[in-house]
Amino acid sequence: MAGRSRITEEAARMEEKLDIKPEIESEILKWVETEIWGAFSEQLKRFFVRLSLIEHRSQELFDTLIGESTDLRYEFEHYSSYITYNKYISAYVIQPLFLEYLKMKQGQLSEDEKRETYRAAACWCEQNDFLVDALVYYEKIGDQKSGSLVTERLERRILNTSKELSGHLDRQMT
Repeated sequence: MAGRSRITEEAARMEEKLDIKPEIESEILKWVETEIWGAFSEQLKRFFVRLSLIEHRSQELFDTLIGESTDLRYEFEHYSSYITYNKYISAYVIQPLFLEYLKMKQGQLSEDEKRETYRAAACWCEQNDFLVDALVYYEKIGDQKSGSLVTERLERRILNTSKELSGHLDRQMT
């Protein structure tokens, strides 16, 4: 399925429901900084910010990003009420204001952390047939070879879809 994923569409719907005045939003973000952020370990903070880089937060991608760290997994499971698993879309959803806060922290990640996150997201998207999204992530890390391979897959898909539609139309006309 090319285009926006169910996860992206769900996140967009959630953001539309959230209509907060800028001055209230600013106060909430300050509160997050002073009352919540400090309670997390540095490792969990970095993991949260890495999650904010990507739109697809499937269980498989989450497991890839969290790695083998049982401490990080434990801390996430016990202290992350702002990121929840939605079984209907099979993905983690970040509370919109917390996501905005995390996006403000993205500059604290190293280029290697960003590249590793984008590469994992690109691979997951490609494996799960979110080819346009995979192409975007490959572009972010400058992986032209993988991007070219994804582009070829997209071209073949478009060609095959065109042939199928043409065949359906021909059958309808006769």
